[in-house]
Amino acid sequence: AIQARLAEQLDAGEIQDVSEEELGLLFLKRYNMNREELELVASRMGMHLNSLCLIKQEFDLFDEDRSGCIGAGEFRDLLHKLGEEPSNEELGAALNRLDHDQTGEVEFFEFCAWFTADD
Repeated sequence: AIQARLAEQLDAGEIQDVSEEELGLLFLKRYNMNREELELVASRMGMHLNSLCLIKQEFDLFDEDRSGCIGAGEFRDLLHKLGEEPSNEELGAALNRLDHDQTGEVEFFEFCAWFTADD
């Protein structure tokens, strides 16, 4: 569902190409990745790099301490912002799948892989 919405936004020109500066701020410095590596990650998730950046920008709005992770409350708020309305049961199940180390936080790439999955 999210892939289709993002693809439509990209095709309609609603998602602008990401500048090298924006890419650096969003990903390259924090994750020590180059553009090609990031494009490969986006491709493996079945999306365009610009779509991945859009999700990252939304994620960062809820990552107040810029740790690269969000807590349970922020996770729910982020899903709402991205157009999803999970039940408490669905939210709990998602957090259990995503929070592998049981810290109560969700890392961006784990969130993105889960959010864009077809199941």
